[in-house]
Amino acid sequence: MPGAGFAFQFDALVAAFVATQQERVSWRKDYFIAAGAAEAQRIAETLRNAGKNVEVDLMGRDLSAQQEYAKQAGYTYLVRVDTDGSMHRVQLATGETAAVVLSDSL
Repeated sequence: MPGAGFAFQFDALVAAFVATQQERVSWRKDYFIAAGAAEAQRIAETLRNAGKNVEVDLMGRDLSAQQEYAKQAGYTYLVRVDTDGSMHRVQLATGETAAVVLSDSL
């Protein structure tokens, strides 16, 4: 059976990280995209090019499960694409929803 994989020496990885003398790593989570696969990837690419941290659902969860996951994972916003193609940005901490277009700064 064909296969693929990778391996690394954990001690070497830790040593390399310590050598950089970085004390703090930013685990900022900006946007979680709830949309169909092609549309989600296009939105994610645009946001990543703007320096945002973005995750796309690959599990096939329904919208409420995606929103719950994004909230528990600590994302700031969820971008929802409705069946009519309109986009909405949901601030997960407050539930505030605003209609947006991709050219907006989101």
